[in-house]
Amino acid sequence: FRAVGNPFEEGMKIMQEGGNLSLAALAFEAAVQKDPQHVQAWTMLGSAQAQNEKENPALRALEHALKLDPNNLDALMGLAVSYTNEGYDSTAYRTLERWLSVKYPQVISPNDLSADTDVGFTDRQLLHDKVTDLFIQAAQLSPSGEHMDPDVQVGLGVLFYCAEEYDKAVDCFSAALASTESGTSNQQEQV
Repeated sequence: FRAVGNPFEEGMKIMQEGGNLSLAALAFEAAVQKDPQHVQAWTMLGSAQAQNEKENPALRALEHALKLDPNNLDALMGLAVSYTNEGYDSTAYRTLERWLSVKYPQVISPNDLSADTDVGFTDRQLLHDKVTDLFIQAAQLSPSGEHMDPDVQVGLGVLFYCAEEYDKAVDCFSAALASTESGTSNQQEQV
């Protein structure tokens, strides 16, 4: 893919057509080799790797995207999902909390984020409960569901999944999927 004029566009085409995720990842890798500052290429590389169940390369790519753009909402949500898949629940909760502070500062200010310290089980449960409450507040910003943010539903789904409340997680992921199918978002997540 390094010989391709625009490997990023080639990777996007592969993803949009539901093509081979490994090929898409190779295209995005070529794109970031050509331009290491290409935030969207790093984000899509992480997304392709995560969808291909290669969490460690996904985490590296998404973390790099955040180094370039600390407020990259797609990278933050993708990281939260990958952290959850790898069992890093507390890190996933902090990442979701950070995502909220970027997209919904009226719900939580960046100054009110939880400290980045090791937390015990009790503290982890408190952090989970706090972030879940914040996501519920964000969901309530569109009480009729008319302008529901599918990414808020994905975040809630991740939180319910971590709490082993699988029926609620399925409901949230289904709501997000229904919303994305109607064209409000193109984010694809997996847990």
